Amino acid sequence: MKFLLLFLVYFLTRLFALSSLPIFNDESIYLHWGQIMTNVPGQAFYSLFDGKPPFVLWVLGTIQKFPIDPLVAGRLISIIFGTLTLLGVLKICQLLKFSQRVQIIAGLLYILSPLTLFFDRLALLDSPVSTIFIWVLYLSLRISQDTVFSLLSTVLLGAVQAAGLWIKGTSRLFLFLPFIIPVLTLLLDKNKRKAKNEAISFTVSFLFAQILFLPIRLQPLFPVFSKREGDFLLPLSQAINPANWTSHFLLFTLILILLVTPFVIICSFWGGYRLFRQDKKSALILFLFSALPLAFEIFFARSFLSRYFLFAILPIFIFSAYGIEQIKKWKKIAAIFTFILPVTLTLSFVLSPFSTLKTLSQNKILGQDLEQYFTGWTSGYGVREAANFLVEESKKGLIIILLRADSGNPEDGMFVFLGKNKNIIFAQATQKPKLEELKALSKFPIFFVSRGPQFLNMEDWLSQKAIFKKPLGEEFVGVYKIGLK
Repeated sequence: MKFLLLFLVYFLTRLFALSSLPIFNDESIYLHWGQIMTNVPGQAFYSLFDGKPPFVLWVLGTIQKFPIDPLVAGRLISIIFGTLTLLGVLKICQLLKFSQRVQIIAGLLYILSPLTLFFDRLALLDSPVSTIFIWVLYLSLRISQDTVFSLLSTVLLGAVQAAGLWIKGTSRLFLFLPFIIPVLTLLLDKNKRKAKNEAISFTVSFLFAQILFLPIRLQPLFPVFSKREGDFLLPLSQAINPANWTSHFLLFTLILILLVTPFVIICSFWGGYRLFRQDKKSALILFLFSALPLAFEIFFARSFLSRYFLFAILPIFIFSAYGIEQIKKWKKIAAIFTFILPVTLTLSFVLSPFSTLKTLSQNKILGQDLEQYFTGWTSGYGVREAANFLVEESKKGLIIILLRADSGNPEDGMFVFLGKNKNIIFAQATQKPKLEELKALSKFPIFFVSRGPQFLNMEDWLSQKAIFKKPLGEEFVGVYKIGLK
């Protein structure tokens, strides 16, 4: 019953006011790509051109076929993945033989973390990556506890690792993490036979994952896919620049303090120490599985955003829950103080995401998240409003919507919200269209949706119909009617 209530709390926090944050730039892209990949023949692997594996995008495209709001539909997929992540956190606690109380606390810390809450409610790839991470960690721990070679665990681990490769390139890091375990077995247990069995198991899972990844390797776009994946990483000469990795580390530290909260972090240090005293190997596995890929991203990531290291904070919740259990005399007080900030921030993020992030983003390093999700051109403010305006225009008859041939908001957002409207025809252009081309279409009203003041040099042809400003009023989405002279 307690675990049912735990999942009930999870769904309440994730589903309530699910569309309170407007469609983010990458959500628009992924949802539009999903439409293309599931509806246009021959385009099932379309996303490979930008270094994105197709699995989640297929799911996003499929769920949009149902008669529900496409943004809500896409975000439901992340909520489902978040459910699997929560289950993985609980299973790891059970595997480590933690009490039911510790399991519940760890689950609540995951549910009430503002960081996991925020990204579990967005149709992005990062919540699915967290799911892959936690189950790779669970299955690796399980194999480390087996006394003999387990084919089932090995195959399951390979399948999960392969699923990660089909979701996002970050999951490549999770292919190599299990090989930490036989090294620890040699150093801590001095058991060569067990270390050998573990090494065999993880090698088999690695090879099995590669086999399951073969369909992508065989795609014509795979060379482009590989190159684009590499574009997201810095070369070593730039990665060792102190200005680069220190700013990344500072961002991670500030995110931990503000969104994971100090009391959770303090309890995680205590819990990690106590677990290390009792079970060195398991404690080190939990720590290294988080720390090593995080360190890689801090040094080599070309851009370092809070959602990119979402997976790395998951062991913190497990350590913290165990730490609270180990604080005997002040256990209740520790639990209260640990949950005060997460509960407050969670409610704030659900009810007023913009005001909450604005308050937290006074530091310039954190300001990039505020700009991305609320105030910059990548923000979704104005996108749905522009789409709704055009829906009303389409009720009068067939209309044409001209868009810049670009990815993101508002361009992809128009396809997401208006793609099923039979009274709308889309046209795209990379530069100012020729007058003759537009005149050929002028039998029907032609509307142009702008990303701020980017008008394709058509200012003389545009008649403003609506302007939808983003918070703070510096960026906007404009709707214009094209009148040809």
